Amino acid sequence: MHDESRLRIGLLIVPDNNIMPSDQHQSLCANCGTPLEGRWCGQCGQKALSESDRRFGHVLGQFVHELLHVEGKLPRTLGALIFKPGLPSQAYLEGRRVIYLSPIGLFLLINLLYFIAPPMTDFNVTLDDQYHMQPYSALIQPMIDARLDTREVGFSDYAERYNQLNLNLARSLIILHLPLLALALKLMLIRRPTYFAEHFIVATHLFTFLLVLVLVLYPTTWLIIWLGQAAFDVDLIDLFRVLWRGFPLVIIIHWLLSLRRCYQLSWLITIAVTIGLTVATVISHFIFRLVQFLAVFAAT
Repeated sequence: MHDESRLRIGLLIVPDNNIMPSDQHQSLCANCGTPLEGRWCGQCGQKALSESDRRFGHVLGQFVHELLHVEGKLPRTLGALIFKPGLPSQAYLEGRRVIYLSPIGLFLLINLLYFIAPPMTDFNVTLDDQYHMQPYSALIQPMIDARLDTREVGFSDYAERYNQLNLNLARSLIILHLPLLALALKLMLIRRPTYFAEHFIVATHLFTFLLVLVLVLYPTTWLIIWLGQAAFDVDLIDLFRVLWRGFPLVIIIHWLLSLRRCYQLSWLITIAVTIGLTVATVISHFIFRLVQFLAVFAAT
């Protein structure tokens, strides 16, 4: 008994080189320090490490499990988002939050995919577009002209530097649309006992659908055009124009059905809210572009 006590003291004070640190405190949770009763902590749920948990195979297995777990939710969430308008938002608001990816997680993932290979430049506006084609262009032109004069550089040289930084910043600022759309929903449905955070969830799913539609529709259309030209020598560029003219209509219809399901509104009120939200989206998009310009301009 005396030897056993000395051995325990020795393990704590002068650990044997063959024993890993986590083996010395198996009676306590390594995460929160709670005494363990079995392999799992009753306080925080963390598993007590064993020898096999330290091997590379276990780490790799955990990674594969997490990846498959997320991927299993991803197609289910995207399928519901696209083909069952409003269902992910409705499930989240009703407390059923395990079956689908979190709204913010889904938005960030789609946002990342969008900016890896952006199919269109609506969220990455060049300096030339900012200077000539925005409703506020007349307000920012003197700012740009003054900077060019002060630094004695040409427009194209400054634009090159501006556009490089702008692409990276656009990824971060695109999230500005979400609180603005949520605010629009809150104001239009002010009499409903709905929290702003819940409107934010709905707005997140609505805007994510817009990004998904762009990611799917744009490359698909160009693939059809290319195949038509390569296989049949047929110019299908008119198809591209038709599909993109119908793009806003698809979004409006999807948003209409989503809002109807989420808020259980009458058709008349749903139509009015959808129209108001569409207008709010246009306004928020120009606010996003202006904030984007001011941020990049300040940084360059």
